[in-house]
Amino acid sequence: MSRNWIYLVLGLMFSAGGLLLALASLSTLLSTRRFMADSVVTEAQVMQLDMQAARKGVVYSPVFRFTDGRGQPMDVRPALPLRNPGFKTGDVVRIRYVPHRFDTARPDDAQALWRPTWFCAALALLTSLAAWGAFYSWAENRRAAAVKR
Repeated sequence: MSRNWIYLVLGLMFSAGGLLLALASLSTLLSTRRFMADSVVTEAQVMQLDMQAARKGVVYSPVFRFTDGRGQPMDVRPALPLRNPGFKTGDVVRIRYVPHRFDTARPDDAQALWRPTWFCAALALLTSLAAWGAFYSWAENRRAAAVKR
């Protein structure tokens, strides 16, 4: 009987976690869509590509140089480092940024734009599957206990 309550508690905890992760995924989805609607695309030269140690390997923090809408040259470093940038110092790449908020600059590719959304959605799916498994075990144990009576 006590094991059955554990499955129920685990199912409730995983359900709550899955719901929070689904909401986080929705939030990052809406944020990225808003960023794409408000941002402009331009060509930028990679001026610097700094390597930084991370928990699992190395991440790269690029510095982009581009000309803003008023013709002023800008050097910016994206807020999030990249694991596999796909470019090297001196390359010309497409970037997106919100005008007047140059700190929002990031490469115009799927990995840089959608990675947080994909990550939260994948975790939400896995957590929801764990919740389903816990609830299934809880229901099976209840059925087995009812048959024994």
